[in-house]
Amino acid sequence: MIVHLGAHKTASTHLQKSLLAQRDLLAEQNVWYLGPDRLRHDLRLPSLNRSEADVHRRLAPLREHLQVIEGRGGRILLSDENMLGRPERAHCLADGLFYPQAAPRIERLIRALGLTNATLALAIRNPANFIVSLHGHQALSGRLVDFGAFADGLDPLQFRWSELVMRLKAVPGVGQIVLWRYEDYARLGTPIAGELLGDESFADLFSQFADRPLTGVSAAALEHAAALVAATPGLELKQAIKRAMMRFPKSRRYPALDPFTPFVQKRSRRLYRSDWVMLQSLPGVTCLLP
Repeated sequence: MIVHLGAHKTASTHLQKSLLAQRDLLAEQNVWYLGPDRLRHDLRLPSLNRSEADVHRRLAPLREHLQVIEGRGGRILLSDENMLGRPERAHCLADGLFYPQAAPRIERLIRALGLTNATLALAIRNPANFIVSLHGHQALSGRLVDFGAFADGLDPLQFRWSELVMRLKAVPGVGQIVLWRYEDYARLGTPIAGELLGDESFADLFSQFADRPLTGVSAAALEHAAALVAATPGLELKQAIKRAMMRFPKSRRYPALDPFTPFVQKRSRRLYRSDWVMLQSLPGVTCLLP
């Protein structure tokens, strides 16, 4: 059993679309992929912030489905970044921690599914860029928030992915954690296919079926969307963002918001590299390298 946790804003949607496009081909090789299209609908993955008893009750449809496909043998891959928490600041960033409620959430999931040696898979990202991208996601979700208000009290230099990984490693029923960096994702098709799907040859299917990764929102698009909403009565923010992104697509010409000073950006990159080196030394953790 492989449980792909995301994280948000680390090309999780791109990975999920790739897997969904090849679901039938994977099933022919006894690799059973269950992503957001199933887990958020007919299989009814609940909020993992609920009580353990409630999570166990609500996961009955998923448990029954897993029993069926487990009987066929092979490998099962679950993927939904909302298992870590919703893509909102309170869920993703608090008190210098990534996903502060991740460990109890995943423990409720593992206990409810009766897992004993699960592999967790997770992509990580430069903390400063993660914060900026998460802010942009609020706009895509229909909430245009000033970055200063969104990031008030957040210091990207405080956040360490290794801290989250160690909390997840301590969850009973977790056997191994597989990690990769978002920045390396485009060059990791082969090792990701090997670890998640059990066969490196599936890497070709990623490139064959995958759409382009989501590019996020440019700073110009955020500004233009706000102006559109102010000038157009009745225009919903989601529609304004779509129009703004078409006019100002994130690119070299229209870069993402860059709210942090050069010192903070440089320091964040350095700390992120050090954290990645440290993660490679942790027992029970496999770090995928290009």
